Amino acid sequence: GVRTVVFIVCNYAVDHTGNLLFEKVFLKGDNASRRDLKSINASLLGSPPYSAFSSTHHRRRVSLLPDSSAYIRLVKLTMDGDEGMVRSVPFRIEDCSMTEGIDSMPILWGDTTPSGYFAYRHLTAEGSELHIVPEFVIFNGSEHHQIWVK
Repeated sequence: GVRTVVFIVCNYAVDHTGNLLFEKVFLKGDNASRRDLKSINASLLGSPPYSAFSSTHHRRRVSLLPDSSAYIRLVKLTMDGDEGMVRSVPFRIEDCSMTEGIDSMPILWGDTTPSGYFAYRHLTAEGSELHIVPEFVIFNGSEHHQIWVK
């Protein structure tokens, strides 16, 4: 027979790109939560990347995430550099926009260059469903109607 495994978690991520992982971020020598990691010049440590699971409900990969106030970052495998991975600037789930589309939060790489990925979240009964989507491209094929973007 087929076995079904069900997890009930507070926060999880839906990866619309299919090639990202997530890791929790800590300050080196201090695991206390900080309000603004970007302004701290200390070295950051990341947990091992969280696992990704196939979701038949979302038809995407999902990752279980920590508390909404914990700092996390994206991890992408790459052929560039010695480490073979590139990481984003840390962010918190609770800081992500709750509206998709043009109001989604842009994700920056650790060197502050644009990653081309954006984040938004939906509230669930248990917590938040964080969505990571690729850059939005708007194309207007109409010769009669204009698209206005604020």
